[in-house]
Amino acid sequence: MREFEDVENIPENFEFLYSSHENYTFEENLDRLVEATNNIAPTGRRFIPAETQEECIRESVDRAISFLRSEEYEILNDDLNDRVREVASEITIAAFIDNVNL
Repeated sequence: MREFEDVENIPENFEFLYSSHENYTFEENLDRLVEATNNIAPTGRRFIPAETQEECIRESVDRAISFLRSEEYEILNDDLNDRVREVASEITIAAFIDNVNL
């Protein structure tokens, strides 16, 4: 989304946008995401990156490698693994649901 509640989706507004989403339950957020995904429409404009954007794209690989080697990544990865273990049986059950929107 380019806007949420009349607030532009740009880095300067991420803190507000994140806190706004915290007020929804998981189910409400999931419903919103499914609806938003179903409503994606092309703009009809081709993306032509500026030189600085191209440089940022090229540097993204090095940034990703650096992050994957960081202590912060290990902390996040361990946290995610713990969360997945807690709901592993629910994930297995969900894998057999034909409707991917559920």
